[in-house]
Order: sequence, then C-alpha cells, then structure tokens
Amino acid sequence: MKNPPSILMPSSLDRRTFMKLSGLATAGAALPVSLLSGCSDGTDHSVAGAPLVVDPDTPWWLQNNYDPVFDEISVTELSVRGKIPEGLNGLYVRNGSNPRNANSPHWFFGDGMVHGLRFENGKPSWYGNRYIQTPLYEMGINFGDPSAPPFGGNNQSNVSAVYHAGKLYTSGEI
Repeated sequence: MKNPPSILMPSSLDRRTFMKLSGLATAGAALPVSLLSGCSDGTDHSVAGAPLVVDPDTPWWLQNNYDPVFDEISVTELSVRGKIPEGLNGLYVRNGSNPRNANSPHWFFGDGMVHGLRFENGKPSWYGNRYIQTPLYEMGINFGDPSAPPFGGNNQSNVSAVYHAGKLYTSGEI
C-alpha cells in the first residue's frame, strides 16, 4: 500500500489551481466565478514546485496525476499543508476513471472509482476510495473487450456521482 494521502492546500488558491487540484479541470466542469472569487492572490501555485515529467512512450492517462490506482483504502490520519476554513463540514465525493491495471486503452475506459473526503470543522477526518462493482469489473474485463459489449449496466460507471434518497449512485456512458 502506498503512503496515506496528504492534502495539499495552499493557503491561497486561484481558480485554475483549485480546478487542477480537485480534478475538475480535466472533467471540464465549470464553477461559478463567485464561488472562488475570494480564493486568489494572483500567485502561481505549482504542485510541490516540481516540473511535470512526462514519458512520451506511455499514454498520458497512465502517468503522473492520472496513474492507475490499485488499492482501495480508508485513512483517518491525514495531514494538511495550508489552511482549511474552520466552518467547512461535509463530504466531497468524486467519481473517476481509475484503471485497475496499467493497460487501459483510453482515458475514458478505466474502471469507475469513487473517492471521498470528509471534513469536520475545517479538518479532514476521513479519506476513502472504492472501485464501483459493475459487471465488467466483477468479470475482470476491460472496456472494449469483444466478449463483453457495453449495454445496460455493462460499463465502467466512471462519469459522475449523485446522492439521492440517502444513497450515492454513480453513472457511466455507453
């Protein structure tokens, strides 16, 4: 198992940096400018100050921030760099394409994995991630395999997460 995750929170974020760190920039999500208007001091915050190194022989969706995630974990010992507003409470959930092996043929074709981060009074209290138990995942079949054409629930369910009637649902696209 890898080291427990560390939440990197610069003391001040501009909109672009927030989108990058939260994964929303890759999803093309748009947030209202008013939501983030107080988060910028105009400073460029590079992640850990290190330049991005890309291997041209490996698809970009299988390296750096997009590396496959193999372990399902639950962690309660989380460290924070920077400051989180004291009144922040709730659960942040994202669903994404996390291939369970390193041979995913396309960025969209990884298995669905839900990541959750709970905040209590401005402190992270829990992080966890789980693969979504779709028929393809349970059969151990990658998307695009001719033995399992996509239909109905036969997909990765890696697009979004919706909380409804006390349950968290995920969706995929065929």
